[in-house]
Amino acid sequence: MKKLLALLCVVALMATLAVSAFAAGSQTTPNQPEQAATTAPEATTAPEATTAPEATTAPAATTAPAATSSSNSSSDDTAAAATTAEEAAEIVVEALDLDDFEIPAIANALEQANDPSVDFDVDAFIDAVYDSLSAESKAVVDELKGQGYDFASVFAAIGEKQDGEVSLEGNGSATVQFDVLKGEDPANLENYKILLVTKDGEIYAIDLDAEGFSSETGEVTVNFPAFGAFALIQK
Repeated sequence: MKKLLALLCVVALMATLAVSAFAAGSQTTPNQPEQAATTAPEATTAPEATTAPEATTAPAATTAPAATSSSNSSSDDTAAAATTAEEAAEIVVEALDLDDFEIPAIANALEQANDPSVDFDVDAFIDAVYDSLSAESKAVVDELKGQGYDFASVFAAIGEKQDGEVSLEGNGSATVQFDVLKGEDPANLENYKILLVTKDGEIYAIDLDAEGFSSETGEVTVNFPAFGAFALIQK
């Protein structure tokens, strides 16, 4: 009987220990998720990974303006192109624009000379512009007046063309063509001159050179001391 009681006490003690052990085990499991949950924020040190803002130092990559120094080279290229364009400027002959001429009396005389309905020879032209001329130009026309010169062509404009614009500034040598000179004997060129009128009213009388003349085409090479309106005159 005593043994039975002792055995029961042992069994009860073991049961108590088992219950205590179970209780202790059940308490530790809630603690583990709690620790895991609390340490998770540490794992979310991902904000450090979001040091990506440092990666956005790409603004330094926007030193591309330096790379866009190509704009400098392109401007250099443009300047070179502009220089080339200047070198490539050509001398052209175009229809006369009276607005290019600064002195009204000269613009008016050019208009009358080009009007086929008006009887207007070289002497009449000289009379119309004489008071507006410089002393040098008066000396030129004085040698022409009374020599029987008439217009063998209308006035046209000769100038330098660049980028689609024609300028009457400058001077140069050019080959011009006149229908009236086709088939002409080079020996007769002494009867012809080119009357040149600049935009500011200076007048030149240019002799024709037989060396630069083609009787077949009526072309003649002329050294123009200035650009402006020009016409062939004949006596």
